[in-house]
Amino acid sequence: MKNNLHTLNCVSSILAALAIICLSSCERADTPSSGEQQGSGRVISFTAAEDPVWPDMTKSSVNSVGDLLGNGFKVWGSWTKCPDDDTYWMGDYSSGVNGAVFGATGTTVTATDKNNDGAFNQSHDAWEYNPERDWYKGYYTFAAAIPASELTQYGIRGTHTSGVTFSESSLPVYTNKLTLNFPSNVFDLSSTQIDLMYAFATQDNSAENANQVSLTFEHICTRLNISIAAYDPAGEDRVFDVQSVTVYGLLNSIGAPLEFTGTTSNVSTRIAASNDRSTQDDPFHVADTGWEIASSSQTDPEGVVLIEDLLVFPGTLSTENPLKLRVDYLNVNGDTKSIFTKVTSGIWLAGKTYSYTFQIDLNSLE
Repeated sequence: MKNNLHTLNCVSSILAALAIICLSSCERADTPSSGEQQGSGRVISFTAAEDPVWPDMTKSSVNSVGDLLGNGFKVWGSWTKCPDDDTYWMGDYSSGVNGAVFGATGTTVTATDKNNDGAFNQSHDAWEYNPERDWYKGYYTFAAAIPASELTQYGIRGTHTSGVTFSESSLPVYTNKLTLNFPSNVFDLSSTQIDLMYAFATQDNSAENANQVSLTFEHICTRLNISIAAYDPAGEDRVFDVQSVTVYGLLNSIGAPLEFTGTTSNVSTRIAASNDRSTQDDPFHVADTGWEIASSSQTDPEGVVLIEDLLVFPGTLSTENPLKLRVDYLNVNGDTKSIFTKVTSGIWLAGKTYSYTFQIDLNSLE
């Protein structure tokens, strides 16, 4: 009887052990035996390249990454495993493809002042995001958009369409597309002055030696500066009393969504399709600070900047697409009068700044 009980106890112990083995193995019943893959423990980090051809920009414009202190960019990413990799991947990486490494809606990467000197410098400060993501063995695509706070503030949502396929030589072929969706499917630049930029990057981490992700941002819009100089043929020290400057004739808005890849975008197509052109009654921009402009020589005019860093859509100026200005001023009798002028030729490129100085002959005024 004791032998039988001992045998039953042994059988029970064996069955319990088998049950534990079964429970633990059933969770991975269909997995290969080559072991499970974990994260590398190396955090994906970023650097934002400063394009040396960026013009000198201020105010709401982004001239360099130093202007992004406390702000930053939104990033999206995807991962694809190596074609000959038969390791068992877990969680979001279990299928061998993770199209939302930084989440479907992207992750904000913030320019953080690590040494508390009140400025952001990549050499000793940091781009930070949370939660951090580890590098995994495989291939990555990244897309990013600046500025992150304005994207959120104005309800602009990004969608990242990406992936990696492999050619016959097993070389990776990347797909990388960023779509920016706007409320009401309209990007209204006259009311929403956002210095939108985008960037793309790819990383081959098949040898598990990927380092920082370097992003070089491209501008979508153009900058416009307007200055006025006053000329008095009599050589007297006179003052041109400007009340306001109205900018019109340009496009107020274009349709959305806007789509970008590493080499192409649909912005030009959207611009060509738009007919939302500003008028005097519905102007693109009005500056009404008021200025007293002292007269200067005709050969060496001293222009006063009345409009600075106004974001406009790139394109070719023409009679159908002119830059028009109305300058309201006070004459010697204190009456408000207007001067009209326009520019109908020239090419405005994205990411460039165009400055115009208009010289007023004071003797020609009413």
